[in-house]
Amino acid sequence: MNKQIVKDFKKGIQIGTQGFLIPSIDSFVALHPEWQIHWFLARGFLLSVFQFQQERINSFVEYLEENKNDFTKEILKTNDFQQAFVITLENYLKIRQEEKLKLVKNIFLGYTKDVNKEKFELERFYSIVSQLSIEGLEFLHFIEQNILKVGENKKELSRGLIGFFRNKENQSKYSINFEAIKERLAELQSLGIIRISGYASVADPESFQDNIYYSFTDFGLKLFSFLAK
Repeated sequence: MNKQIVKDFKKGIQIGTQGFLIPSIDSFVALHPEWQIHWFLARGFLLSVFQFQQERINSFVEYLEENKNDFTKEILKTNDFQQAFVITLENYLKIRQEEKLKLVKNIFLGYTKDVNKEKFELERFYSIVSQLSIEGLEFLHFIEQNILKVGENKKELSRGLIGFFRNKENQSKYSINFEAIKERLAELQSLGIIRISGYASVADPESFQDNIYYSFTDFGLKLFSFLAK
């Protein structure tokens, strides 16, 4: 770490929070001094954003407090975590939609608990969350609630969708059409969340049978696992 940063930091907590104008950070760091350096580094990178995102930062501080048992002192001391914290906060402050913010929180907790943090694709996850449409995210939630259950480790997707929508009651209940599903599947494929796993001889829109079969990628399953936490 830059020696000047360390030298300045040792002058005290006031340097780290000066200019934030966010009491929640002062209170949080006073209770948890092990977080001082993380907020100090974040201020250096995100000062302009901090100045008009007080409410959002307050929410992030509450999230840290609620999950304080997962952020052990051993983890907080590592350089990898310090970088991950700044990257996460930056993405959290830039994203507007509430559902995406929940996903960012879950991803960060997933990173914190992962034993192999160097291989955890944190930046890729956040990039995909940013690119994913709200309709695409809603479709993933629909899959999680109705097609596949988190924890079952199932990659296959198309057969589950076909089986679900062959039921006329399900078709009317969710008011979704064949073309809309194809559009969502195409979006998920373009983002690397699902892949083509096979082809059918015919397509039957009436039963939601496409001539392409899709399954989750390993990356997609990992992202999928962060939905319902």
